[in-house]
Amino acid sequence: MKMNKKIPESWIYVKLDEVIIYGKGKKPKVLRNKNFKDSIPYLDIKAIETGNIDRWADKFSSRITSSEELVLVWDGSRSGWVGLSKDGALGSTLVAIKPVVINKTYLFYFLKSKFKYLNQNTKGVGIPHVDSIVFSNLKFPLAPLIIQKKIAKRIDLLFTKLDKSKSSLLKITNLIEDFKNIVLNGTLSGSLISEEVAYSEYHVEDLIHGLKYGTSKKSDYDNKGTPVLRIPNLVNFALDQSDLKFSSLTDTEIKNYYLKEGDLLLIRSNGSLNLLGRTSIVSKEFEGMCYAGYLIRIRPKADIIDSKFLNYAFHSKFVRDQIVGTSRSTSGVNNINSKEINRIKILIPPMGIQKKLVTKIETLLKSIDRAYSESLKIKDKVELLYQSILDKAFSGDLIKTKDVEGFSKDLLKQIKREKELVLSKEKERKRLINRTKKEKRKLMDILEILQAHNSRMKTKELWEKSKYKDDIDAFYAALKQEVNQNKIKESKDKEYLEIV
Repeated sequence: MKMNKKIPESWIYVKLDEVIIYGKGKKPKVLRNKNFKDSIPYLDIKAIETGNIDRWADKFSSRITSSEELVLVWDGSRSGWVGLSKDGALGSTLVAIKPVVINKTYLFYFLKSKFKYLNQNTKGVGIPHVDSIVFSNLKFPLAPLIIQKKIAKRIDLLFTKLDKSKSSLLKITNLIEDFKNIVLNGTLSGSLISEEVAYSEYHVEDLIHGLKYGTSKKSDYDNKGTPVLRIPNLVNFALDQSDLKFSSLTDTEIKNYYLKEGDLLLIRSNGSLNLLGRTSIVSKEFEGMCYAGYLIRIRPKADIIDSKFLNYAFHSKFVRDQIVGTSRSTSGVNNINSKEINRIKILIPPMGIQKKLVTKIETLLKSIDRAYSESLKIKDKVELLYQSILDKAFSGDLIKTKDVEGFSKDLLKQIKREKELVLSKEKERKRLINRTKKEKRKLMDILEILQAHNSRMKTKELWEKSKYKDDIDAFYAALKQEVNQNKIKESKDKEYLEIV
C-alpha cells in the first residue's frame, strides 16, 4: 500500500477494513413515537447528535448497536459524519462501526479527520452515499495501543481547550451584536450625541409619500430585462446585487416599480419573524431597478426625515417591537401590510440632529463591522486548528513516541485473530436467530393456527394464540395482509375468522 505520510517506525498503515467490523442499520417493522413493550430507543442522526430520543423501535426487527461502537452517517448530505453510539436500534441511514482491539476514541478521531474526504467522494445519484470501497480502503495509521490511548487523551485535552475558545468567541460575537443594537436604539433616543435632543412623534404615513408593493412577475438569472431586487438582496441596512435576478417588465410596470436613491425597501412577508419589517436603503447604483412582491417601497419626504435616519429607525427596538406586535402569521409565514406600516410610530428630532445621528451611527457601525470581521477570522483559525491537531495526531507528530520495532505488526496479528473470532460468533448468533424465527413463524403462523382449529376461530382467541399476542397493532396489520390476499375472511356474524 502506497504511503502518503511518514509515520513513526513502530506504526504501520493498514486498510481501515482490517481493524473494524461495520454494518448498516435498517428500518424496524414497528416504529412509534412512544415507548412500548419490547421497544428500544431508535437512533437516527438527531438522537446521536443531541442525545434526545423521540422514537422507539421493536428490538426483534432492529439492527441493535451499543455504546461500545461508533456510528457513521452513510446516506444523505452529511455522509461521512461520525458520532459516538448509544444503546438502541440503529437507523437505516447510519452504519455501526465496531473497533477490533484498537482504541475506540483513537478510531473516532481518525474518522472525524476523514469526514471531508468521505463526504466529497460519495456515490449515488440524487441522495449521496458513502462509497464502501473508499471507506474500507482508508489508510489507517495503526499505532501501538499505548500510543493510541495517549493520542486520544491528548486530542481530548486540546479539543476541550478549543471548544472553550469557540465558546468565548461566541460570547464576543454576542457582545458585538448587543452593542450594535444599542447603537441602533440610539437613533430614537439621542444617546449617541452629547447635546440635548427634542423628539417629536409621527406615524410613518406622515413621513413618506407612500408605500408600494412590488411586482409579482417571475424573475430569473438570464440577465435579460430589468433587474428585480428580492429579499436576499437586502443585507445589513443596504442593498447587495451579488444574487440579482431579472424580469421582462413593460414600460408601465417599470414606472410603477422603479427605485430612486433614498427609497427604502421593507420585507413585508417572511417565514422568519426576525427578518419581517427589516429595511434597506436604495443607493445611487440601484436607481432604476425594480423590486419583487414580498417587498414594499417606502419613499420618504426628504424635507421632513432623512432617509438614512428612517432606515436605522426601522432597526431600533422601539420600531421592531411595533412590527412584531402587529404581525400576523399564516401557515408559518409572517406578514405585515401597508396599513399597519403606516401606523407605526416614529420619534424624530430636527433634520440637523438626524444627520448628526446618522454620521455617528455609520462611524460606530463601521467599527462594529471591523470587530465582527476580526472575530470571524479568529473563528476560522480555530476551526483550522481542529483539523491541524488531527493531522498531527495521525502522522505521529502530536506526542513524543518511543518506536518499538514490529510492535504494530504484532498488534495487527492480534486484531486479525480477534476479528475472526468475533465474526464467527456473530455468524453463529445470526444462525440461531434465523432458526428461532423460522420455528416461531412455523408454530405461530395465523393460517396454521386456523387450520389446526378446523379453519374457524374467534378473533380474540386467534390473537392470543398468535405470535402477535403482545402487540395487537402488529396482529391486525398481519391479519389485514392475509385478508387482502383473500386467504382469511370474517364470518357473516363478524364473530369469527375463517380460512377462505
